[in-house]
Amino acid sequence: MPAATSSAPPPSARPTESALPSAEPSETAIGDCGQAVAATAPNGSLTQSLAVFPTADGLSLYDVEADSVSILDPAATRLGMRPQFRTSGLVSFVRQRELPDEGHLFGQDSLWEFDLESGRSEEILRLPSGLLGFDWSPDGTRLAYLVQGHSATTEMPVSLCLFDTRTASARLLRSLEPWIGRGGNQRDEVVVTWSPTVDQVLVVDTLEYPTVLVVDLDGRDVVPPQLGTFGRWLSNQRVLFQKHPNNTTLPWDWISISTTTGDARRFDLPSDAYRPALSPSGEMIAFDDGDGGAPSIYVFDRVQGTSRKLASGYVAPVWLGPELLAATAAVPCPPGYFCVIPWLATDATLAIDVRSGESHPIALGTTMQGWPFGTIDVLVAPE
Repeated sequence: MPAATSSAPPPSARPTESALPSAEPSETAIGDCGQAVAATAPNGSLTQSLAVFPTADGLSLYDVEADSVSILDPAATRLGMRPQFRTSGLVSFVRQRELPDEGHLFGQDSLWEFDLESGRSEEILRLPSGLLGFDWSPDGTRLAYLVQGHSATTEMPVSLCLFDTRTASARLLRSLEPWIGRGGNQRDEVVVTWSPTVDQVLVVDTLEYPTVLVVDLDGRDVVPPQLGTFGRWLSNQRVLFQKHPNNTTLPWDWISISTTTGDARRFDLPSDAYRPALSPSGEMIAFDDGDGGAPSIYVFDRVQGTSRKLASGYVAPVWLGPELLAATAAVPCPPGYFCVIPWLATDATLAIDVRSGESHPIALGTTMQGWPFGTIDVLVAPE
């Protein structure tokens, strides 16, 4: 049975650097990319596998080994929280600072940070509109993020921005144009991800046009922009994504593209693979098939080029360890409900050993990503 939830903060990594003093907003930090409120230094060293996720009780942390959940910040609102580890000692999350009004159709968000050592939250970045997605650089000093355009009457471009905590400054990298009239589906995704070499940013936003971008830190295209979804870094210089066929009768093919040569190749994932997640080693890719009756979890072995079914009735796999997955139970869309996708996620979560196939319920509340209650973020401790 899942372990009980506790409100006591768990043991955490000790800081290796002290927080910087609060920074006064600078002229370069004001505008479409927001305003710096505080600059803090990254801290912490990873000693245990952890996950952060939103619940009705607030910002929550899951200890993988103990199978226990702790409430970090009960004041954090579940809707749109999008928690993410900046480091093993700091958790970033989104709060709506101002409700929607005549000048701000999507309201105004702020990025906050919870310190696992001190047990306190602090606002670090004030935004002009809604924060759609973000990712910290591996050293925790730079933030790449997408901000919704802020207008009450027109569709505004989405801004891809870069915030540097060392200088408390934010700047625009790129503007993305809205995809007018597009409907929602299971391939919707908003993802911002740093390259392993930390000199490029992968952006997937299926509400904009084009939907897949890889840009350098000057905002220039590294590869031609693409129409597709589910973009992931396969290696230092290769990106995987599912290409839009531009024809409803054709399958969505998986493509890997080199960020140095532009060479594009077919990849062997099935066309009905949704929500792919690379294992910590990169040797396996977990995914679900999105089936409306009974969605199933699979794992694809990149060495052997084969897929294996692990569980039925579950979606949205995430890796909790080198060979340990978690997934959320899903049921068919009930009669009378309006569902954009053909199933509904529940609050039940399963852990799956990918080698043995053995599984058991766990206390983790969800593995779902994206709006309205995403996302979950996992730090896997080194072996």
